[in-house]
Amino acid sequence: MIRIDAKGKNAFLGTDDESAPAKERPRMRVDFSYAYSISEHEVTCGEYSSLMKTAGVCDDEMLPQTSISYYDAVLYANARSKSENLDTAYQYSKAVFDSAGNCILLENLIFNADKESYRLPTEAEWIYAASAGWNAENSWNASNSDFKTHKVCSKPKNRFELCDMAGNAMEFVNDWLGYFKDTTVTNYAGAVDGAWGERIVKGGGYLSELPNINLFSRGYVYTVSSSKKSDYVGFRLAFGSIPNAVWLDFNGTAQTSRMQVVFSTSQMKSLMRTYRAKLAFRNDVSGNLAFVDYANWGGSVFEIQDTMNVFHPEISPDGRWVAFCTKSEGVKGTSSLYVRRLNIGSTAIKLDVESAAIPRWIVQDGDTLITFVDDTDLNNDLSSWKKHGTWVVSFQGEKFGKPRQLFEGSFNGGVASDYSMAVSGAGILRVYKDDDSYSEWYNGNQACNVSLNKDGSKRVLFLDFSGKTGNAFVGEKYRTHERIFFADSTGKLIKSIKAPKGRTFDHTEWVNSDFAIASLTNVNGAHGEIALVNLVDSSTTTLIQGDELWHPSMWVDKVFLLDSTVSKLDPDSAGAYYQEGFSMEASMIRQKLELFWTNKDSINTVILGSSRPSAAADPYAFSKDIYAVNMSIIPNILYESRYEFENYVFPHAKNLKYVVVSLDIDLWYLSEREELNNFFAMEAPYLPGYVYDANHDFWKDGYPEGLTEYTLNSYNDESDHKEYTRHRGMHNVPFYIGWEEDPVVDFDSTWLDYRAEDCNNNLENLKAIVKLAAEKNVRVLGVIFPQSPAFKKTGSFGRYGIRRSQADSLIQEIADISKTYKNFKILDENKMGNHDYPDSLAYNRDHLTNEAGPMITARIDSALHSF
Repeated sequence: MIRIDAKGKNAFLGTDDESAPAKERPRMRVDFSYAYSISEHEVTCGEYSSLMKTAGVCDDEMLPQTSISYYDAVLYANARSKSENLDTAYQYSKAVFDSAGNCILLENLIFNADKESYRLPTEAEWIYAASAGWNAENSWNASNSDFKTHKVCSKPKNRFELCDMAGNAMEFVNDWLGYFKDTTVTNYAGAVDGAWGERIVKGGGYLSELPNINLFSRGYVYTVSSSKKSDYVGFRLAFGSIPNAVWLDFNGTAQTSRMQVVFSTSQMKSLMRTYRAKLAFRNDVSGNLAFVDYANWGGSVFEIQDTMNVFHPEISPDGRWVAFCTKSEGVKGTSSLYVRRLNIGSTAIKLDVESAAIPRWIVQDGDTLITFVDDTDLNNDLSSWKKHGTWVVSFQGEKFGKPRQLFEGSFNGGVASDYSMAVSGAGILRVYKDDDSYSEWYNGNQACNVSLNKDGSKRVLFLDFSGKTGNAFVGEKYRTHERIFFADSTGKLIKSIKAPKGRTFDHTEWVNSDFAIASLTNVNGAHGEIALVNLVDSSTTTLIQGDELWHPSMWVDKVFLLDSTVSKLDPDSAGAYYQEGFSMEASMIRQKLELFWTNKDSINTVILGSSRPSAAADPYAFSKDIYAVNMSIIPNILYESRYEFENYVFPHAKNLKYVVVSLDIDLWYLSEREELNNFFAMEAPYLPGYVYDANHDFWKDGYPEGLTEYTLNSYNDESDHKEYTRHRGMHNVPFYIGWEEDPVVDFDSTWLDYRAEDCNNNLENLKAIVKLAAEKNVRVLGVIFPQSPAFKKTGSFGRYGIRRSQADSLIQEIADISKTYKNFKILDENKMGNHDYPDSLAYNRDHLTNEAGPMITARIDSALHSF
């Protein structure tokens, strides 16, 4: 390990070059207030094997350890710390390994920046260490590596005596990928969480062309997730704590602490029998509304930046909205009430009254209503309290109706949907019953945080101050707020649950019949956790950790279970094509399968391929007789297209007439053994939905009733991918960069000389699709999508090779498939760069924008109708 004295120094992350990807812009300065240590070289195969039981066989102990996942690197760092009797920097609840022994999931992974331990370097640490004499030409790269790793430190060291910061193996760093901001951040530790699902790799590698090896680049050809491994990605270690670490959240706002999800989506499914759950709460440090959507982005906490203080948020019965107020219970003063959609970027809708607080949703005869109080003060003095009122207002079509008063008194604990009961508890437990009586429950002892259950039972939960009534019921003394009490509809105490050791409850609310939600406070009164309280077994389960987490509200959808007479499917496996912690590709394909199952009886045209058709082949731009879905995968090799076609499209799209397949011949150096780029080989075997389908021969004997419904209700981490269902699979590319006048070739353009077998395998996959399609007279159109005309100056066909002279021969070989199979044609829209797609329709050097959709789709449509 080399000690790097970075205290008082700085590094620059990203670039202001407008042609760089958005994830690498703008340039951001990072200052350091600490020193750290970093490995002299990449962790070698010998070093890795000495600590890890699951390590493979080393060809040479001095080669960088590659073909490991980010999770493997984390486990190695922990193992190194343990070997030296140190605390570990990473904690997790569960590890999952594939058949090769690589870790593909660390459930509830948390990085503790304050630990004096071995860990991965942050991106900022890596850049500062690498910038001391950066010289990419002094590296193992595509021009000299013979396309393989070399012994560490076989190239000159930099000024910090570090080896291979450029080239050899690319290197994982610690950070999640997030966007930069044009600012200065001290002790930057990356994005606050994995909202984008992508890990950062630095330094370029033995496959990288020299122009692509730079300090600011954060990835390679394809997205790298925590679970993926590649023979060109390795890592090096760092050592030391990061004092006062700062993260940037989803909005680019600096955070010195993080709100971390510590209860995974799979655990939520196990406990609640559904992924469809949401949690909203107040971040008391910022005063903002924060939320977790367990069915989408379940591992991330999102915070909505606002100018108003948010108190007492409550999620609507359908889970789509959240109502909140601007004043807390028990505090004098007027309050405003707002409703907004529970997502980033929504607009708050204000109720136009003088004062409204503590909103609670109810449903009455199908109408959605909100009850609220016009005062948040304590209720101890009955006469003063009854001068205020409890009100109800409708909320329909994103508009409020006219409020009307229900009762005298501020019943802030909830109102029954038929108005037959209402409760208040900021002081003592006051109850209204439909006989117009105002009662004091709990013998008039002090009570607070009252909540009325909405399940029709009219049960009430509350906290107290360890009064006589509570002590007598539980048979012992306890601390203030140490117990939640539950009373039936008559006020009779029926249960009490004790807080975990060293904790007390606050901000208690019902979730459903069997669960409550609460903040947990420590001995210093800090609300550091939000927890579920199980009424069945009296257990308490922490969901979120942070500094000050207040006023939680949790929504759980009704459990989705098909009638056993309709479906015999296993609800834990059917349609479960994604789980938390897997890649963005896994999330994307899960969404495409939802699209496919939902539309299978209407589909007569399917588009298969890579990001190129995903962005440009528009299902809505075809002729009226074509009902198309875009099943393209990002990234993609033809093995994946074949897998989709053979196992899903061909057996179940009964009206299938046409298949469009992108011919990305510059990517045909990839084969099914390229695990980083092959989802169905790398990740599908560890996702229950695919295993379940495969075990039933992909239902080729007949579609099982209920599979669509189970898919719709399964987990999907990337809410952005829901655009695929709205656009029948087309990917949204909202802007353009242009074709790029000097496009970089990202891979060796001579690859066909030594990867002819891989190229031939891709060709055979195409032939297999065509041959199977011919059995039902389904027509297959192979489309070569346009790339930058400027590749003509490079000698390369496109972004990833091959030589132009070889491309001509390969395209002719593909076209010759039609001599054997009359159901196949080729549509060459690239024409070796001599196409007519203008710069304004190009997203970048090898992709069209959505704006090009009508143009290229019309040509595809015409080619299909020419069969």
